[in-house]
Amino acid sequence: MAANAEIDALQYVIISHNGQDKPFPVGDDEQVRTLLSEAIAAFGVIHSPHLFALFMRGMVELLDADTLRAAGVHDAEKLFLRQAVVRGG
Repeated sequence: MAANAEIDALQYVIISHNGQDKPFPVGDDEQVRTLLSEAIAAFGVIHSPHLFALFMRGMVELLDADTLRAAGVHDAEKLFLRQAVVRGG
């Protein structure tokens, strides 16, 4: 069982923004908001960075407070950095 746990452990993800892909080392317990902050800095998003979020394929937005594992992110998965969905109040 330990071998499967090691195979399933998150080691990195690919984040895509404006047609550019970058790898990011991650861990199972890393919070989405931490990875989001790293991606915003790495891609040089300077205009309204607070409006950005990470998305999985199918444009499912990841919740900032979740860990990557809780959000269902898999090792080597491609995520997308883009503007968040506007929520009505």
